[in-house]
Amino acid sequence: MPLLPFDTFYFETSLTQSEIAARLAAAEEPRKFFRLGGGRSPFEGKVSAESFDITRILGYQNSFVPRIRGTMTSTSGGSLVKGTMRLHPLVLGFDIVWFSMVFFTAVGMWSGMLAAGEWESKALVPVGMFVFGWALNAGAFTFEARRATGLLAELLSPVTPPARSSVRTE
Repeated sequence: MPLLPFDTFYFETSLTQSEIAARLAAAEEPRKFFRLGGGRSPFEGKVSAESFDITRILGYQNSFVPRIRGTMTSTSGGSLVKGTMRLHPLVLGFDIVWFSMVFFTAVGMWSGMLAAGEWESKALVPVGMFVFGWALNAGAFTFEARRATGLLAELLSPVTPPARSSVRTE
């Protein structure tokens, strides 16, 4: 079972690479360290002629909003946009600490119980903490990844299906 959320997507569109870059640039604004409420654009980040690194601007707090990185390449019928969605590096760091603490707590508890020859119900607490951490990550990330992909598809239409792969966790 995969642990941390990750998503890949691709769009095939009849737009040129420069049209895609222009549409993305018009829909983004510079990153702000601290933002209250929404922004004038749906995304914040950087867009260049061949790539982008953006995040959706939310009017609410969600630490699991995906960081969207992608490239645009010209094809015979238009352009191909490929990208990935990952957690913010600080959230990823927190997750690593969280899951490591849960793992080492479980190993310590279970080895102590095995050595004593007794099994107690409190041994299930680390399992619950692991499931909670995974479900929080996967659920919040998937919700935001689907919304971001929908916004990108709308922004870059006409898009030739399939526009995205399924969200998965790794």
